[in-house]
Amino acid sequence: MGQNRNKFVAAALLYSVKVNKHINIIDQKYLDTGHTHMECDSMHAAIEHAKRKTNIYIPSQWDTVIHMARRNNPYVVIPLLDFKSLQKENYKNMEQNKKGEKVRWREIKQLQFRKETPNVIYYKYSFHEEFNEITVVTRGRQKLVENLAVSTKYKERLPITEAKKADLLSLCQSGIIPADCVQFYKSLPSKKGKKDRLPEPDVDEQDQDSD
Repeated sequence: MGQNRNKFVAAALLYSVKVNKHINIIDQKYLDTGHTHMECDSMHAAIEHAKRKTNIYIPSQWDTVIHMARRNNPYVVIPLLDFKSLQKENYKNMEQNKKGEKVRWREIKQLQFRKETPNVIYYKYSFHEEFNEITVVTRGRQKLVENLAVSTKYKERLPITEAKKADLLSLCQSGIIPADCVQFYKSLPSKKGKKDRLPEPDVDEQDQDSD
């Protein structure tokens, strides 16, 4: 759960409780290692089961697989949203609590977000203690964040290396990739000299992730 214990996820949950009229409180609890079975585990299992019944050749086909993984009340697929920018541009104070103490994100056991206090994050280092508070928006900026909007993470398709595109097109030519998917690979942007690796993780994200 370490990858979810950071200020970007906190910003996403704070935004969600603010804009969703059906949600008044969100509780995010971080369980001990070995005791982390969660409701979302069943979702992952359902998607994995659905994937076994079909072949996926282009990314958009994942949307259909995920949507149909649960027949009753199908899952809703939402494009990746840029909650990192939301936090950096609006919820600027994530480092100190109301008492002026440094927030130890790695040690947090519970986060709580309340609609009645949309600029405050409540947190605990132990399930048995009282909540601490982080006021994430200063009083002078509160009006500026009343009408927040989150944009999609990527505004355009990211380029791949020329070598990778050539390999993918060779799979198209050999018939491994079906003909009705070939145009997707032909239209992929590529860039000469681009390194074939993921970007380095954000420094803030590294600092806050737990082991």
